[in-house]
Amino acid sequence: MHRSLKTVALVATLALVGLGCGDEKKPTGNDYGVFRSANSGETWGTASAVLTTSGTKESLHTFADIRFLVQDPVNHEVMYAGTNKGLWVTENAGVSWIRPTSAVMQNAAVLALAVNPKESCEVYAAVENAIQKTEDCGRTWKAKYTKNEAVKSNQPDIFRSLAIDPTDTNVLYAGTRSGALMKSVDGGDSWNVKRRLNNDTVQDIFVHPNNHNILFMAGSRSGLFRSDDAGDTWSDITPVFKLKKNDAKIHSTAAFSADGEVLIVASKRGLSRTTDNGATWEELPLINAPGTELIFSVAINPTKPDEIYYGTLTGFYRSTDAGQNWQKKAIPTTKAVSALLIDKGDSNVVYLGARNITVK
Repeated sequence: MHRSLKTVALVATLALVGLGCGDEKKPTGNDYGVFRSANSGETWGTASAVLTTSGTKESLHTFADIRFLVQDPVNHEVMYAGTNKGLWVTENAGVSWIRPTSAVMQNAAVLALAVNPKESCEVYAAVENAIQKTEDCGRTWKAKYTKNEAVKSNQPDIFRSLAIDPTDTNVLYAGTRSGALMKSVDGGDSWNVKRRLNNDTVQDIFVHPNNHNILFMAGSRSGLFRSDDAGDTWSDITPVFKLKKNDAKIHSTAAFSADGEVLIVASKRGLSRTTDNGATWEELPLINAPGTELIFSVAINPTKPDEIYYGTLTGFYRSTDAGQNWQKKAIPTTKAVSALLIDKGDSNVVYLGARNITVK
C-alpha cells in the first residue's frame, strides 16, 4: 500500500485554481502544468492544483515546465511530475499535488524517475548530477550516487534518463548528458559505465517488460541502440530504423505496450513502430509531411496497443488503428505537449504535461 504523503503537508487546504492565459517567460493561468482528459483527449480539464498550508491559491502552472509524468505501477492514482523546479506528487489522480520536504527535490531540475514495480514506495530520481532515492514514498530522499566527473566548461555531468529492471529491481540503468550509459546491480550504491555515445546525450532507456536482457537506448542525436545481454554489448539499429544522418535525432520514445510487443520511437523524421524488438520498423504515415513537425511525447494505450498518442509544439494527435490514420485534437495550452501518460487503471484517461520548448 502506498503510504500517504499528506502527513508532510500539515493541515493542508486545497487551492483550486481557475483557467487563465499564459505568458512566455512568466507562466500564469493554465498554460503550463498538468491537464487531464477523461475521454481519450476529446476534452481537457486542469489537473494542477497544489495543496498548501496557508490556503493561498497555488498551482503547478506557476512552477513552469513539466519534464515527465510517471504513474505508480500499483496504485494508478499516484503519479509523479518532474519539473525544472523540483518533483511533485499526486495521490488522487491529479486532483491535488504536493512536493517532498527535501530541499533538493523541491528546487532542482528532476529529469527522470523510476518506481520499483515490486515495492512502489521505493523510487529513484535523476536530479542534476545525482541519483536520489526514497524508501518511504517520497517523504524523505537521499543521494545514492553522485557523479563528480566534469564535462564541458568544467560543469558536472548530469543524469538525463533512468530505468529499473522489472525482474531484478536491484538493477538500475542511467544515462547522462555526456553520453554515458551506466548500470548498477546493487540498488544504486555503485555504478559502471557500459557504453558511451560520442558527443551525445542518452535521452531514453527502456527495459523490455517481458525480457529484462533486452534494452533500448536512444541517443538524442546518434539514433537508437539495442542490447540483448542486459547492457554488456550494444548494436546500432539506427540503419534498420531507415533514418538518414540528419533525421536521427531522437526526441522521445514511447513505453512498450503491456504485452511487450510494440515500441514506438519519435525521431526528427516522425514516428517509427516495431513489433519484433527492432528487427524491422514501419514508418507511420502522419498528417504532416515527415520532418515538418517535431514530436516531443508519445504514448501507447497499455490495454489497446493500436491506440497511439503523440504531442508536438502545437498539437495533440490520436490514432486508433496503429498509426495508419490520425485525428488532431485541441489542447488546453499554447506550450509544447512535453509529456503524455495513459492511465493504467482507466485507459480512457489521458494526462498531458506542458513545457516551454525552444527549437534550435
